[in-house]
Amino acid sequence: MIFDGFFTQLIPTMAGRREGGLFTQVTGYSPRAGRRLAASAEGLATLGKAARERARASMIKQGLSWDKATERLAEIPSFEGASTAPSPSKPGGVCYARTLAAGRDLDVLNDRLTAARALGAAEAGRRAIEEAGFASPAWFAEANEDPEAGAEPVAWRAFLEAGAWEEMAAPLRILAGRALLDWFACWDVDFCLSYFEGHEPHPVFPLVAPKLSPRIEADPEPGKGRRGLFETPNKRLLDATATMLRRIRCRHWPEATPKLTDLAVWTAEDAGWLAKVGSGERPLQFARFEQLWETAASDDPLTPARGGVFPAPFPLYVAAQAFELMLVRRRGEARGAKASTIITLGAELYQRPWERRLAAARASGAVIGVKPWPKALS
Repeated sequence: MIFDGFFTQLIPTMAGRREGGLFTQVTGYSPRAGRRLAASAEGLATLGKAARERARASMIKQGLSWDKATERLAEIPSFEGASTAPSPSKPGGVCYARTLAAGRDLDVLNDRLTAARALGAAEAGRRAIEEAGFASPAWFAEANEDPEAGAEPVAWRAFLEAGAWEEMAAPLRILAGRALLDWFACWDVDFCLSYFEGHEPHPVFPLVAPKLSPRIEADPEPGKGRRGLFETPNKRLLDATATMLRRIRCRHWPEATPKLTDLAVWTAEDAGWLAKVGSGERPLQFARFEQLWETAASDDPLTPARGGVFPAPFPLYVAAQAFELMLVRRRGEARGAKASTIITLGAELYQRPWERRLAAARASGAVIGVKPWPKALS
């Protein structure tokens, strides 16, 4: 319930089509038939098998062998429950079991809150949140509130005192944002330990979080209406992608972020279109992002010896699209509207959850690398 609206926006953004059309594309079933099948365990298994076979057929159509397509499917968490994404430095990886477990916990909470809302039962909602481990002030703090500073978050008091379900709306909105960022922090840790195997852990998803443009430091009082005051998640995604591709193509990490014109050459894409993606004037669906990545990565002369092109960093792409929805506000709904407000990922909002998730991964026996983190990705 509290996460439904977010994913309803995120999925079409990534796929470039309406949710119903996306469901039909993935499974071959209409949304109505899908809802009917999803009502039973057997039906869910049928939908899963259909999605898996359609994905395999699509990969084979693109030139992969049956065995290679099956291997790729095993790398997708939603199909096999684990992923072994190769590193841009060398093959290898770990599973996303921690991320999947955290996601299942949120699904359970979501279902329980949906049931509580149907009954209008605020107390049942509070009990579900308490049993899920979220009943503490930190989970109800606004972005500009730090519960560790001593002040009690306003939404925490509202959550405790809510007598009607409608009074839970504002606290639940804040909890949803916090819980999602915590889940992304968990995925970030798994992604870092897998994709950057051997390196000392470092938060990766903040690389695609919105931030103030460096030009603000040179001109702290820019003229009214000037553009480019914020670096959008997709702008930062393109920068991070270019840096990672430079490592793959040239066998070493660059000293600085490659230029947009370099990325345009590597991807055989128009630099003007890439610039519009970075400004928010054009969307970037995953299929297009994957195409850009594979075009650039396949130019690596050692690719055949490595068993194929390194897959596009899907988690980093998802994080960028999610942060656009969660952390950026634009003036109006028109495509290309300027970002008017951003929320940055500071220590209290993201770094602390990430550190807790890393500590949990370390305690569970995850292999932690020691090689210095690439400066170009700092």
